[in-house]
Amino acid sequence: MADYRSFVGLSVYLEEMVATRYLNQLQVPESYPDGKINDSTNWTAEDRRTALYWIYINTRDNTVINQSYECSFCQKEHGRQMDLCDLIPLLVESEHSMTEKLDIPNIKPGYIQPLRGNAVEYLEQLRNTRDELEEDSPEWCVAHADLRIYECAWALKFKDDDKSLSAEDQAENRFEYLLTLDAEKAFKKVAATVRKALSAMRHGLMSEYLDGEYKLVTPPHQCPNIEEGDEPVETVLLLPFRYNNFLPSL
Repeated sequence: MADYRSFVGLSVYLEEMVATRYLNQLQVPESYPDGKINDSTNWTAEDRRTALYWIYINTRDNTVINQSYECSFCQKEHGRQMDLCDLIPLLVESEHSMTEKLDIPNIKPGYIQPLRGNAVEYLEQLRNTRDELEEDSPEWCVAHADLRIYECAWALKFKDDDKSLSAEDQAENRFEYLLTLDAEKAFKKVAATVRKALSAMRHGLMSEYLDGEYKLVTPPHQCPNIEEGDEPVETVLLLPFRYNNFLPSL
């Protein structure tokens, strides 16, 4: 109840910030040798989601949810009940290093790392700012482009980053550097390299990062309108990962 009381009424648009507070609040400083908690802003986004997921399925009596979608095969809407525990077999344990060297000609040397809590909190604020604008307006398009560039800026670390600056200021400097690159010859190569590296580093809950939001990959659902003798048609459903749904509630 104390956890529920701490988070009731908080904005649904600040889910990453709320997740940080929740994951930090659950930790007991006295259980650490130095008396300091393991700040979840430094955890990978995948570890944060997986932690919330494990807490949820181990503290709820009912872990079944409803999913619905329009089938591309029969053009009808289908629904199913899915137990969130069914996602356990889909958990990914990456065998890839959580850093990868960035080695592109004429690009600052450095490395690529998974987005962490401080990164996704920052990106969430950018997405909220973008969504306050009229979609496809010039201002919205600039904000949308900035979101994409900042995703790269937060996934990158350059050797000459000024470590005396905050993580946000370092990301801002990398963003400004990326703006100086030739869009076709350089930035697209950097962005593609970052995407490939992050895909190889995926771990925890199987998910896709689409338009600034994470969506969980769930087990495929078979269309019930298949006639006898036809090949089965399955659709892999994506489940938006809404942090608020995994926090304490009544």
